Amino acid sequence: MPQRPTRGNNQPPTPPEINLVAFQAAVSTAVTVALAQIHNGNNGGGNGQGAGMFEICGCPDEVKVKFATCTFVDQALTWWNGHVEAMTLPVANAMPWT
Repeated sequence: MPQRPTRGNNQPPTPPEINLVAFQAAVSTAVTVALAQIHNGNNGGGNGQGAGMFEICGCPDEVKVKFATCTFVDQALTWWNGHVEAMTLPVANAMPWT
C-alpha cells in the first residue's frame, strides 16, 4: 500500500507497480466467475438474472468489463476496488474485454 506523505514531504506517493499480464489474468478470472454467476442466476443479489445478460442489454465489447464489474460482490468487489484505487477507474474501465 502506498505511504501517505508526511508533513515535511509534499511529494505524492509512488503508485505500486502492476504486472499487467498477471492483472489481466486475474481480471479475466474474476469476470469469468461473475459471468458464470450471472448465467446461473446467482449474482449475489438473489435477483435471478439469467443467461445472455450482455445480449439482453445490448452491451458492446468496449463496456463489458465495466458492466461485468458492476455485478461483483463480496471478495470480488473488494479485489476490484483495490485495483481501481491503484490504477484509477477510467483506466480500469478501459481494459479490453478480450
